[in-house]
Amino acid sequence: MFQLNEIVKYMSPVIIFLAALSVVTLSFYLERLFTIAAFNRKTHKELSVLRDLEKTRKSDECDKLSKKALEQIISNPDFTGCDGESSLLHYRVELDEGVENLRISIVKIGSVATLSPYIGLFGTVVGIMNSFSEIYRTGTSNFAYVSKGISEALVATAVGLFLAITASFCYNHLSAKIRAVNNEKNSALERIRITIESGRRNG
Repeated sequence: MFQLNEIVKYMSPVIIFLAALSVVTLSFYLERLFTIAAFNRKTHKELSVLRDLEKTRKSDECDKLSKKALEQIISNPDFTGCDGESSLLHYRVELDEGVENLRISIVKIGSVATLSPYIGLFGTVVGIMNSFSEIYRTGTSNFAYVSKGISEALVATAVGLFLAITASFCYNHLSAKIRAVNNEKNSALERIRITIESGRRNG
């Protein structure tokens, strides 16, 4: 079994790259986690404003109140609004774009989860090749010498697998968070749309 100082001593460039990639992946995961939470808080606050307006409005003010509120919420400066339902549709498109941007941003973590085992395997293959090259150069066939070099090379595979497992967990966790935000958003928008239509029919 290797001591820590021996592992550091024989650490290959591939292992160093994977270790650095682990730190970057974890940092990106935490940053995306906070970003998703902030997006969820912002969306929840905006939808709460709309729900409160729809609860307190009179039926004949349905489109006016919804349109006014949505014009303040929608970030597109060129948006002028139509009726309440059309404004709500614009807002849905804006939120859908935000959710899709979050989905695209975490693809990097999924790529790390997919590629890191192959990077580790590449490091192992190169390490084994170097071990056999050293055996050929020195002319020794001692099993202990051979196994030591191969064991050192296999560290790269172990690091790659560890990174793949970690990145897979991070990717799945972020994907679940985004799905939860998207489902909550869709449900709230649908309830608001039904309320607008009901108010219009009753107006």
